[in-house]
Amino acid sequence: MELKLNQDVMRTELSGIREFTYLVRDTPGACALTIGEPDLNTPEEIKNAAKAALDANDTHYPPGNGYAYLLKAISEYEAEKHGLNYSPDEIIVTAGATEALYASLRTICNPGDEVIIPTPAFLLYEAIVNLCGAKAVLMPTENDAYQISAARLRGMITDKTKAIILTSPNNPTGCIYKKETLEAIYQVLKDKPIFAVCDDVYRTLVYEGEYHSFSEYQDMRDRLIIVNSFSKPYAMTGWRVGWVMADAPIRDKIQIVHHERDCEFI
Repeated sequence: MELKLNQDVMRTELSGIREFTYLVRDTPGACALTIGEPDLNTPEEIKNAAKAALDANDTHYPPGNGYAYLLKAISEYEAEKHGLNYSPDEIIVTAGATEALYASLRTICNPGDEVIIPTPAFLLYEAIVNLCGAKAVLMPTENDAYQISAARLRGMITDKTKAIILTSPNNPTGCIYKKETLEAIYQVLKDKPIFAVCDDVYRTLVYEGEYHSFSEYQDMRDRLIIVNSFSKPYAMTGWRVGWVMADAPIRDKIQIVHHERDCEFI
C-alpha cells in the first residue's frame, strides 16, 4: 500500500546544521562555527526572574499573542532602540524567530508564489518557503561582495514574486548591508506588491560602524514584516522566544497561523 504524504514536506530536505553541530560536539578539539549561538550563559537576572515566575505558578496558558506587559515592553524597546513604532497590537510573541518566519510566510504565500532568498543564507529559509507551498528563488551575492545588486534583484523579480528575505548581519557570512544597498533595494521594491521580511535577530551584535535595517523604510510599512528574538542578544537560544511585528492588517492575519499552530499542542 502506497501512502502519499504532503508534497511540500516531501520536497524539503532536513537541515544539515544539527548534524554538523553534533559532529563538532563529539570531536575533541574542534571549534564550533556552526549554530549561531553566543558563547555565554543566560544572565543571572533573567534566570532568577524565570525562577520567580515558576514559584508564583505562572505556568498556565498565556494570551495567544503574548502577555500584555511583554508586548508593551517590546513595543517600547523597538521604539527607543531602533526607532520603529509598532503598537503592542502589532506584535506577536512567537516560539523563537523560526516560528515568526514560518507564520509570516505561511500567511503571505500562496502555492506557486516565489520568495527571493539572497545567498549564502540560513538554510531554514528555503525549507520554510517550501513548507509554505511556495518556491525559493536563490539569489547569489558572492560576486557583489555579499551585498545586493539592484540590477540582479530586478532580474530575479517575476509576476510570481511575493517576498524577499533580508538578513543583516547575514547568517552565515556576517556581512552587514550598507546604507547604499538598502536604498537600492528600496528603489526596486517601493512600487511593487512585494513583502520584505526583515530577519533582524543579529542586529544587536554589531559592535562598530553604522548599522541600518530595511525595516527603517516605514513608507513601505504595509509590506514590511520584522522578525526578532531574545536568543542572540541575551544568550537565550534554548528559551525559544521571539517576536514578529507587522502593520495591523497583516499582523491580524499572521496571528491566525500563530494561534492555529498553538492549537496543535493543546
